[in-house]
Amino acid sequence: MSRRVVITGTGTLSPIGNSTPEFFNGLKRGNNGIDSITLFDSSDYSVHIAAELKINLNDHIEKRDLNRMDRFTAMALIASSEAVEESKIDDNRLDKNRIGVIIGSGIGGINTFEEQHTKLFNSPRRVSPFFIPSMISDIASGQVSIKYGFKGPNYCVVSACATATHAIGDAFRMIQYGDANIIITGGA
Repeated sequence: MSRRVVITGTGTLSPIGNSTPEFFNGLKRGNNGIDSITLFDSSDYSVHIAAELKINLNDHIEKRDLNRMDRFTAMALIASSEAVEESKIDDNRLDKNRIGVIIGSGIGGINTFEEQHTKLFNSPRRVSPFFIPSMISDIASGQVSIKYGFKGPNYCVVSACATATHAIGDAFRMIQYGDANIIITGGA
């Protein structure tokens, strides 16, 4: 027997808006999120533009915590917070054992990998003890679960460009088949 599945909250971070309303308004206005690259020095490359996410992560997450996570995890936490707030599921009356998190990531913490790899060759003792926990692909879903105390199904989907859609499909099926009541899902 299958159950009906509904979306009760959304969270969005994108080059045209850092919340779901901003994103939808950007779509309606036909905004273009492509601009000059700011996250690294692109002067040695032939391409100097990208659709970067323009957000100050320090406005959303404490610096101490940001030092222990990759940018993709911070993005997942911020977008998930918007979805959880909108859906009003951060409620102690809900069975947190029946709330899961499935967040896909095509690569995971590639920034962390690159930074720590460089440190390994230049100064091995400076490699962060948070290296592996910061970069693994399933850390985003883990951090969201930790933040809210969700104890249901928790994992990462990795399927290239279809990762977020794949995660959403898995979440849909899990709710439909009764494996969970609520799932925070998407991609980072």
